[in-house]
Amino acid sequence: MLRRSAYLLLLFPALAWCAGFIVVPLLHPSPVGEALSHLYGRVCHQIPERSVFWGLAPWAVCIRCSSIYIAFTLTLAAVPVIRGLEGWRPLSPGAFAAWLVPVFADAVLDFLGVHSAGSLSRFVTGTLAGVGLSLTITPLFLEALTKRSAPRVATSSGDPHA
Repeated sequence: MLRRSAYLLLLFPALAWCAGFIVVPLLHPSPVGEALSHLYGRVCHQIPERSVFWGLAPWAVCIRCSSIYIAFTLTLAAVPVIRGLEGWRPLSPGAFAAWLVPVFADAVLDFLGVHSAGSLSRFVTGTLAGVGLSLTITPLFLEALTKRSAPRVATSSGDPHA
C-alpha cells in the first residue's frame, strides 16, 4: 500500500503539470492564464514558433518540453497497468542514456547550426526522453519513498566492538 501511495504522490502532480500547460490557451488572456504562463516560462523558452497552438495562444511550453512531460506522464500511468508497481526497476545507466542522447543531440546540433530541428524531431526526441526519464526516475522515486530500514542485528557476545 505504501508503494501505491508513493506512486500516486508522483502521478497526480505529473497530471496536474501537464493539464496546466495545456489549458493556458483556454485561459488566455486572463490573470490565471498569465500566471500559469509565467510559471512555465521558468522551465521553457516558450518560443511561439516552437509551440503547439490552441486558438490564438500557444501551450505554455514548447513542443519538445510538452513531449517530455506528456511522455513521462503517460509512461508513468501505463507501466503499472502493464507490469505492476512491484516489478518496476530503473533502467541501467546505458539504457537510460540511450533514451536521452537523441534529445541532447537534436538540441545541440540545432544550436550549432549543423541540423535544423523541426517540430517533428523535437516531438520525437522529446517523447523518447520523457519515456526514458519516467522508466528511470519513477522506480527510483518509489524505492526512495518506500525503502524500509534494515533491522539491526544484535551481536550474541554482547560486545559492542564485535
